[in-house]
Amino acid sequence: ITDTTATEDASLAAEQAAEQAAETEEVALAAERAAAETAANTATRAAEPAQPRAAPDNASASTDTQAAQPASTAVAVIESPTWILVQDPSRFTVQMSASTDLESIELFVRRNQLPAPNSIFSFNRNGATWYALVHGLYDDIGSARVALRALPESALRNQPWIRRIGQVQDSLKEQN
Repeated sequence: ITDTTATEDASLAAEQAAEQAAETEEVALAAERAAAETAANTATRAAEPAQPRAAPDNASASTDTQAAQPASTAVAVIESPTWILVQDPSRFTVQMSASTDLESIELFVRRNQLPAPNSIFSFNRNGATWYALVHGLYDDIGSARVALRALPESALRNQPWIRRIGQVQDSLKEQN
């Protein structure tokens, strides 16, 4: 009985520690989101309206449109949640982050300007809906490792890990 109680106590303590870590991450991401929104609002108010300028004779309309868009309006591409289900199960992806706060995951993609493909999918854990961000699609684990090392430092703070697409697909199919 003592061994069983000790094992249950250790298991409960580990689960509580994991939940506390997730809550701490959510608070930190919420604070970052508020700071980013404040900075964006300040920058928007401080910016003067852009003056239209004549395009050179040899410039195309698409080049003018691209040049006229400020960098702050760039939006990282997020594929549909079912994107992961239609991928080759032998390929690899990088799980960048997971949270119960969907907005914090979306902010993470924008803040780190992760190039496509990115996908956010939901799953249930301990009765709560969680959202996970996967980034990239790689033919082999070596390519995924190279891509992971090339990410900005800020994108690595949640300790992303490489996953086989098939494992993610299996987890999603078990949920449904």
